[in-house]
Amino acid sequence: MPIVRIVRIVVIALIVPTLFMLSQWAARVRGNEPVAGLLAGVGALTAVFFLRALASELGSGPEMNRQKDLLWGVTGGGVLTIVSQLLWGG
Repeated sequence: MPIVRIVRIVVIALIVPTLFMLSQWAARVRGNEPVAGLLAGVGALTAVFFLRALASELGSGPEMNRQKDLLWGVTGGGVLTIVSQLLWGG
């Protein structure tokens, strides 16, 4: 896998939990409580993105690398979001 793809995936994977935490912070500032089952929802979406990324990786050619990188990045970002919320409690 070329280094460009790895960098793209890592950057996307780091942006997702950052945006999630920013969203949660903005909601708390407005006085909104966290939604029950939010991490389960993130987990379900992460599983869907993982399956789509896997199918794209196996079924698409190199012309679809950007889309595949986005899918892998969002999958990694979902995992990082769940892990960070479980470890630090957001």
